[in-house]
Amino acid sequence: MLAIEKTVRDTILYTFFDSFAFLDAVRNPEIVEVDTIWLGLTLRERKLNEEEENEGFLHNEIYGAYWDWLEQRKKSE
Repeated sequence: MLAIEKTVRDTILYTFFDSFAFLDAVRNPEIVEVDTIWLGLTLRERKLNEEEENEGFLHNEIYGAYWDWLEQRKKSE
């Protein structure tokens, strides 16, 4: 594997990991001053009667999902 490919892959995966950690509420965002208005993100609490699928934290699942996808891709080639 080329070193540049590994560097790009790791950077992209870390970005997803970091974003999912925010969504999972296990990391606090850094305060950054910007000139544009952020439109925001709306999260809602799950209702009692909703099924509980995908119980794991997203940030814990990203690396395993990537390696599973890569393995499937190699099999299909």
